[in-house]
Amino acid sequence: MRTQWRTGLGDFSDCLLAGLLVALASVPVVTAPAAFVAGCRVVDRSRRDIGSPLWTTFWTDFRSAARGGAAFALGCLAAVVLFAVDLEVVAAMPGAGVLRPALWVLAVAGVVVAVRTCELVAGGGTAAGRWPDGGSRTPAGPAWGQVAGEAARETAVATGGPAESGAAGRWPDGGSRTPAGPAWRPAFVTAARETAADPKDALLLAAALGISVLLVWMLPILALVVAGPLALAAVATGGRR
Repeated sequence: MRTQWRTGLGDFSDCLLAGLLVALASVPVVTAPAAFVAGCRVVDRSRRDIGSPLWTTFWTDFRSAARGGAAFALGCLAAVVLFAVDLEVVAAMPGAGVLRPALWVLAVAGVVVAVRTCELVAGGGTAAGRWPDGGSRTPAGPAWGQVAGEAARETAVATGGPAESGAAGRWPDGGSRTPAGPAWRPAFVTAARETAADPKDALLLAAALGISVLLVWMLPILALVVAGPLALAAVATGGRR
């Protein structure tokens, strides 16, 4: 019982630390999606008891997800601006009492799709059939073993210890090429499809988003760590349960 209690406390602290790292990496705003992807990955590792240095692997994952993540972030910002304009336009239209709630529902659905897109990029669409063409391929970018190997190598270098001999190339074929960025566009298409096809999980994620907003509204300092539990909710309602 005592061991389970300590394990649960350790998982909770990892979740909060992941949230803090996501908040730190999201300061430039356009890096927020990549930061959340990295948060989903480290939270998923923690709950699966994959022993990797959280700090090191987070920044490794963040750098990987940043390829293409800025374009997705700009798209999200454009959607927010469009939503604000629509609110002003709808307020001056007849039937605003009906249109405004409908617009908010669409906005919540859009946020859910955006969060699930990040979860899909984090998981690489590893659940069978999660990509638009029905395949189970993994988008380009470091795989779990590659990320762990890179983290171990960087930790060894930072501490002055020897790096693994097999970490030189960091890829199965021994090469040292730079991978292409994560497939954000197919992840977005798949997230929208899954949200429409499985509203139950989408509603659970929407509830998690609502609770997160409520907690930050009640205690603004929680904005620094709330992304961690939200990442856990995204992973739990995604395809890696």
